[in-house]
Amino acid sequence: MVNSEQKARIDQVIGWIGEVFQTSRDHALPDFHEWIARSGLPGLASTGVTEEQIISASQAAASCGLHGLKSSGALDRIN
Repeated sequence: MVNSEQKARIDQVIGWIGEVFQTSRDHALPDFHEWIARSGLPGLASTGVTEEQIISASQAAASCGLHGLKSSGALDRIN
């Protein structure tokens, strides 16, 4: 479950993505996804990262920021 603080952070990031792609918030994530596909960037699953690991890392990042993500060991569980 996403708490209000996490939701605010996610909304902020979606706003940044929208600014980069010069699009609305509603189109920010689909446009980002299309850009990733057009750029030929592989998804995390192609590197062997499991859905469980992705969820764990994203929850840690949402709750404590990148510095906290590094110190939480979540990145170590992905590598």
